[in-house]
Amino acid sequence: MNAYPNAPLAWDRTRVMARKLGVDLPRAIFDGWLTRRELDGLVCACDACALDACGTSVQTIGTAPDPALPCANRSDLESLRL
Repeated sequence: MNAYPNAPLAWDRTRVMARKLGVDLPRAIFDGWLTRRELDGLVCACDACALDACGTSVQTIGTAPDPALPCANRSDLESLRL
């Protein structure tokens, strides 16, 4: 089941990019570092992003993203890194 039925690709990209940056989104919510509303904002920002540069990068889970890779959520996700 997808948590974002209207933006499944954006949810997947947000989740995978967060993982690549060392962020566990469910844990960030559980620990109070991120609200559900803020998570919705991240997914919406990803969905509205016209860059599409992360399309191939997010498909290889487990490798760090290119530091030059543009991402609408990069700074927000990096601020959640524990």
